[in-house]
Amino acid sequence: MSRAAGTLLLLCLLAGTAAAHTRSESWSEWHTGARSATGIVTVPAREVTRLPEVTRDGRPLGQVFADYLAGRVVVRSAGGPCTLTAVEPLTAEAGYVRVELRYDCEGPPATVRAGVLFDRVQGHTHFARQAGTLTESLIREGDPEFRLGGNGDAPADGNAGFGDYLRLGTAHILSGPDHIAFLLALLLAAAHWRNVVIAVTGFTIGHSVTLSLAVTGLVQASPPRVEAFIGYTIALVAAETVALRDGYWRRLAVAAALVAGIAGLAAWATAELPARGLAAYTGLALFSGCYLTLAGEADDHTRRSGFLGAVAVLFGLIHGLGFAGFLLETGLPEDAVALPLVAFNIGVELGQLALVAAVLTAVGVAARLFRVTRAEPARTLLAAVLCGLGLAWFAGRSLG
Repeated sequence: MSRAAGTLLLLCLLAGTAAAHTRSESWSEWHTGARSATGIVTVPAREVTRLPEVTRDGRPLGQVFADYLAGRVVVRSAGGPCTLTAVEPLTAEAGYVRVELRYDCEGPPATVRAGVLFDRVQGHTHFARQAGTLTESLIREGDPEFRLGGNGDAPADGNAGFGDYLRLGTAHILSGPDHIAFLLALLLAAAHWRNVVIAVTGFTIGHSVTLSLAVTGLVQASPPRVEAFIGYTIALVAAETVALRDGYWRRLAVAAALVAGIAGLAAWATAELPARGLAAYTGLALFSGCYLTLAGEADDHTRRSGFLGAVAVLFGLIHGLGFAGFLLETGLPEDAVALPLVAFNIGVELGQLALVAAVLTAVGVAARLFRVTRAEPARTLLAAVLCGLGLAWFAGRSLG
């Protein structure tokens, strides 16, 4: 193995180790009436396993979490605390637990105090949202209260406008570390502004297609698998940049296929991955090996334009499913999907273009100020960091 390959591998592993801890998070959505409130709390199953009751009595995770929430989520109205009338587990995606809580109040519900897992997991974060709004409230241990009524970027009745969804799309891509990391990996692979245009255009085409198909219900995908595959796209594109430059793409082709295949088998064995999910990992492994082999045999111009554009389209399809999952969770009017979909997609593009422009400007200014003559070491380091982040996300999300 060449020195460059060894250096990239070492840096990639170090970066992956540093980022391997997945943040502890949970989410809730609240529906309110004149004298009632209903909340649906969602949490990764791995977080519920931290509760001592899980090992003590062997009950299903959903029931354990439902009993845990009953004493830690308080809804209040102007007349005082609301009465919890029902708490029960719901059907959830593999790797997640969902619980519904229903309350009767003496008046319009005003606040929710969500003490979710703060007593069990240091640094846990909870995101709460009122149905019909477009923003989430960040709830931490020191400030666990969420205010209902008039909260968010849209009215409580859900009549959000074009501008609301436009801002939501822009904010989503600029606040999503995995989407930002993938764009950086694309820019790193492109190396020249003409190829940047090709790569960004391909990414736009890809994610626009699946965003539209998923939001309109024509395509459905497992959110945990989509999030895991997004991490893999980052790692592959970042590692490819150095491997194709230094000529060890054959080894990378084998390694990438093995990583995808082993991750699929591990998820199948430990995280209850269904057979179709295992088939998706197998397809990802085969694609990785074939793509890198073809790219390695091509000349540099074809690699950075045609092949990069093609992989940007294909990986954009995966990211589009991630965008769609977020938009569907946010909520869409059942009788008017087109306007929010167009506005959100335009917002994503505006955020994407702003990010690309900022990165290219920063690189140009830095090159002039510091009179950079050799960019390869910096490119290798950045590729290693992005690869490590991608692998950490891929492994953590695959195993749940």
